Amino acid sequence: GTLVTLMAVGGGLLLWQLPQLRQENLVEVRREAGQLAEHMELLLGGRQLQLELAGAVLAQPSRNSSTDMLDTLTGEGGSFEAIYLADSNGIVQAVSLRSKAQARRDELLGSDLSANRMYQLGLQRNGAVWSNKFLSALSGDVTVGIAIPMSGRMLIGELPLDELLRT
Repeated sequence: GTLVTLMAVGGGLLLWQLPQLRQENLVEVRREAGQLAEHMELLLGGRQLQLELAGAVLAQPSRNSSTDMLDTLTGEGGSFEAIYLADSNGIVQAVSLRSKAQARRDELLGSDLSANRMYQLGLQRNGAVWSNKFLSALSGDVTVGIAIPMSGRMLIGELPLDELLRT
């Protein structure tokens, strides 16, 4: 009798508390999702700033090559998988790739990005444009892209999504 009563009372209390527990969990999940979104915005904003600064440096007369400048963003500790610098016609003038893809550099130089969606959106909006996630033809990884127009040229960068999520 006592055991049945305790189980009935305990079960009743549990049923009474379930909506409150569910609400508390929902509030906590929303809070964590908001924090994650803020973190991702900061992270992507930092990557965008890196590419914008590289674009500003590339706009200045320099003895260094464009590729050397871009290699600082794809090299050891760099954030980007690939960066393309295209002229006003969409022709790739410089490309920087992570070491595992270096063999494709010559193949990509001179290629035409004028029909590339990121290139087109960058031209239309005349400002930085982020892509949705996509499968990179270069690495085969799920990637996000950014296009930044700069003085008649376009910088397009690819960031591996898994690296962003680990950061």
